Amino acid sequence: MKVRSAALCILTLCAASLSRAAGIVSPAVARYPPGLLACPTTVDRIGRIIAPVMIDGTGPYPFLVDTGANYSMISPVLAMRLNLHPRPDALEKVVGITGTQRLPWVHVANLRVGGLQMSNLDLPITKSPVMDGLDGILGLAALSAERIVVNFRDNLVWIGHTNEVDAWGYISIPARRTTGGLLRVDARIGNVPVIAIIDTGSPRTMGNYALRRVLLRRATHDPDTARIFGVTRQVSWGSVSGSPTIHLGPVVIRHLNIVYDDLPIFKVWHLEYRPALVIGMDVLGTVDALILDYHRSHVYLMPRRPAGVEVIQADPFSLLHGGGGP
Repeated sequence: MKVRSAALCILTLCAASLSRAAGIVSPAVARYPPGLLACPTTVDRIGRIIAPVMIDGTGPYPFLVDTGANYSMISPVLAMRLNLHPRPDALEKVVGITGTQRLPWVHVANLRVGGLQMSNLDLPITKSPVMDGLDGILGLAALSAERIVVNFRDNLVWIGHTNEVDAWGYISIPARRTTGGLLRVDARIGNVPVIAIIDTGSPRTMGNYALRRVLLRRATHDPDTARIFGVTRQVSWGSVSGSPTIHLGPVVIRHLNIVYDDLPIFKVWHLEYRPALVIGMDVLGTVDALILDYHRSHVYLMPRRPAGVEVIQADPFSLLHGGGGP
């Protein structure tokens, strides 16, 4: 039995919080134009990154790109279409963001996406709502990709091997690659140092309880709530609260709501006791373009100015003097 983990989730805001969430709705109810690959975050939907995947020489099939997952998954519909049958006596132990579940799996001889090709894969089967309208989940943390380029403006997604980074015009953010294949950035919220995980599979930005205790210890109002779905059967509830300005190196993020919960995935990442944040598509989808460079351990952003969440380059003078404020 194999153990796999992912950070993929869907969050459905309760009615009380919809009026204060910039009108963003769950991707489970959003509808995207056919063939769209780089879906930006707008005031009426949270974006997604979708890659065309070839399986055993057939396809392409649309898979959700998830940089927080260390494995890929397949929908039951596609498994049936490809005549892939799970072994009834074999299950995969999958650790999702909300819990753990044993899932059936199918064997795939070959999977190809962009410049990457993998052989002899066991893909767990899930019919989670996170895969609404898609055929699977592409877990980037387990792949040997050195670079993923996402251009929301021109609707382009590229994944593959390269040592050349054409990042002219981008803001460069130093990162570190964890042993699990995640990209980790040192962040700051106010005066609080925070570990931030870059996760294209998470629609919303989420914080752990260690971060909530520091930022909201003086809160006097009842928080809004959000329901959290993952790739496993467990459903969790988180509290929603506005965040002070977030600093990711030379980048500042303003006007953002964070969903807080004691999610099992933070324990898997050994981040349950330190203030930690998952940077989701409500932030990543608001830029014009995004480069995740695993070879050089950098994140590159080309910002735009959306109506809701704001991702901009910080004023160097303000950073030196601790400015930026909430």
